[in-house]
Amino acid sequence: MLTLSRRLRRQWLPLAALVAVASLMLLHAHVYASFLSDDALISLRYARRLVEGHGMTWTDGERVEGYTDLLWVLLVAAGARAHADCITAALALDHAGVLLAVAAVGLSARTGTWSTARLLTGGGLLAASVPMAVWANGGLEHGWMTGVLGLGLFLVERGIGRGSAPRWTTGLPLAALAMLRADGILLGVLAVGGAVTVDALTGGLAGLRAGRALRAARRWAPVAAPMAVAVAAQLAFRRLYYGQWQPNTALAKLAFNHQRLLGGLDYLSRGYRATAVLVALALVATVLPGKPWRSFAVIRWTVILGWTGYLAAVGGDIFPGWRQLIFVFVPLAFFAADLAERAAGRADGRPRWIALGVVVLATGALARAHLLVQNADSENRRAAYERWEWDGVGVGALLKEAFGSRAPLLAVDAAGALPYWSGLPSLDMLGLNDSYIAHHPPPTFGHGEIGHELGDGAYVLRRAPDIIAFDNAAGSRDPNFLSGRQLLSMPEFRRSYQWIRVEPMTGNRARGELWVRREGGRLGVVRSGDRIDVPGYFATGAESDSVARPDERGGLVAEASEGRYAVLPALEIPAGRWRLTIEPPDADGRVVAFRCETGSVQPLGPSGDVIAVERNQALSVAVAPRLGSTGTTPIERLTFTRASDDAPSFRCLPAGQPLSVPLDALSARKPDHLPWAHPANLVVGSLGLVVKVDEARRVRAIELSADNDDGYGLEIRRGAEVLWRGEAGPSPNGGGLASRRILLPREIVLEKGDLVAAAPVSGDGRSSVGHLVLEP
Repeated sequence: MLTLSRRLRRQWLPLAALVAVASLMLLHAHVYASFLSDDALISLRYARRLVEGHGMTWTDGERVEGYTDLLWVLLVAAGARAHADCITAALALDHAGVLLAVAAVGLSARTGTWSTARLLTGGGLLAASVPMAVWANGGLEHGWMTGVLGLGLFLVERGIGRGSAPRWTTGLPLAALAMLRADGILLGVLAVGGAVTVDALTGGLAGLRAGRALRAARRWAPVAAPMAVAVAAQLAFRRLYYGQWQPNTALAKLAFNHQRLLGGLDYLSRGYRATAVLVALALVATVLPGKPWRSFAVIRWTVILGWTGYLAAVGGDIFPGWRQLIFVFVPLAFFAADLAERAAGRADGRPRWIALGVVVLATGALARAHLLVQNADSENRRAAYERWEWDGVGVGALLKEAFGSRAPLLAVDAAGALPYWSGLPSLDMLGLNDSYIAHHPPPTFGHGEIGHELGDGAYVLRRAPDIIAFDNAAGSRDPNFLSGRQLLSMPEFRRSYQWIRVEPMTGNRARGELWVRREGGRLGVVRSGDRIDVPGYFATGAESDSVARPDERGGLVAEASEGRYAVLPALEIPAGRWRLTIEPPDADGRVVAFRCETGSVQPLGPSGDVIAVERNQALSVAVAPRLGSTGTTPIERLTFTRASDDAPSFRCLPAGQPLSVPLDALSARKPDHLPWAHPANLVVGSLGLVVKVDEARRVRAIELSADNDDGYGLEIRRGAEVLWRGEAGPSPNGGGLASRRILLPREIVLEKGDLVAAAPVSGDGRSSVGHLVLEP
């Protein structure tokens, strides 16, 4: 009992230091709690599908190894099997990893116990390292790996100088590194290589020439054995399960050339500038005398320099927070811990509290300098503000609810967020999870952004995805990567796909911008001989600002308002007479406008919903609530049915003719700033429109409401005679309609049948008229 009591008294201070530093690590990590890597969600999708019984696959069909972290996927899957959410399981492991790294740095390789000084200085500086805090939350294996690496380094250093041979159990953390990342084997090899070098150099270079190197290698062979077994097992699994010797991600990312080397050197120069405080402490610790310390330094510098060379060769990394450089932080922190341990050891004979106080003060000053240098770094700041991955939460849930039962194929550039949260069958257009794209690189491969160079628009089009999300987790109208750029240039893609907006009601409610296969596919237009059914979400395209939202039944419906009217873009309609119905019915009344290739349709008689199409042509439909309404009108479906026996109310205007409308069709004044293409307006071509006067009247002025940036020529005609000619110039007002009042030079008495013509003479080629009022 007395011995135990003394031991507890001796250890309470290191334990208190461990708790304090671990708490600081967790507090620092909390600053970046909203950061989550998109690539992490790729691995987590593999883990979830494994638990669900779909095997180690990213999507249905071909097996592709689109991850580089087999053991990480298995660990997360184990957490999910225990009923934890995959993200929760990953974050728990990452947090545990960075805490393990802090604890490992605090262990003295000389005594095998925790040192208060090592914990405060080495552990404290590690806790103050931004990459550690960032990747405690990133969801990838890096946070967990820092702890495994720290434990492995401690065990290797502990084995230096012992009379007995190192045991194979020392190699278990290094074997775990090999399975946690495809390139993790390098960290283990470097650590063992450093230990072999230390043993071989014992006794000087003469001993090395006498064959000591071979004896050292044999001594450390048991430590290397678990790594060899782990690598062999993973290679066998990869070959048997995926039919490949290397992961698909290696094909999609790895290239060795001059440009990659320059990129890697730039990455390292910027990264090490952000790590300057730790590097300086490591250099100081290295030059101080002392046999065991020099031995430890050889191992650590072997790991640091070897990993640095690897990063230079592969071109660095693209993720914020120095993801790949994080592994040098651990051995650098070991150096800082050494300095503190040596300083505290020299305080023997002096009061312990004075020595610890000096360590605390020095560590505080160093940690402050360390944070200042890091917080000035752009990559660390980027980690603090990158949140786009969370945009996939709401959009993914919306797609899953609205379309999950139909299992549409989702094509993405960002292969993590949207496939993970939607759960839909997916196609990776950047090739990380697609074997064909990875095996067919473009000629420029190796000269662009790592992991974002591959693509094949023709292949993607052949796969006929139902939904395409370019660029990010919520999709984008304009693609930035190769597959998307190629698709956008293809006429077949333009004919078959339409861009829509969706607005989820969950997550951060980020608006999604998706391309959906409109013709054919599971989500598109359904055509039969006498009927064309169009899902309402297609009325949220580029010509409008309406959005599609989930309804109470989980479907996806367009919502139109006066300021965000809906437009169904040009849809191919066969020749004939067609009646349009919109579901659900709107009790308050909607404003609906047909538009053909030449603009608004020609009215033929009483208002109705039947349009005559004289030849196969494209027809669009604009929908909004009645003017003055503050509500919205939902659009679940637009249906065209043949109405061969009904008299048409409209027809498409033949080319070369102006639009002809009665005066009362334009008599209702429209408010300024009403969007130019609102269904209450008439969209006109270059020939403009002609208004027939219905009764004799005196005219002293004309009020014209038209698109604000267009100029219009006006005429009053009686037969072939022009009674007056004038012009209404542009009236810029920031957007939408603008009213112009044109005084006539004299009063004109109009007769029934006279014509008032208005035609655009300047502007952007997109012209519309809201109202035309003849003032007495």
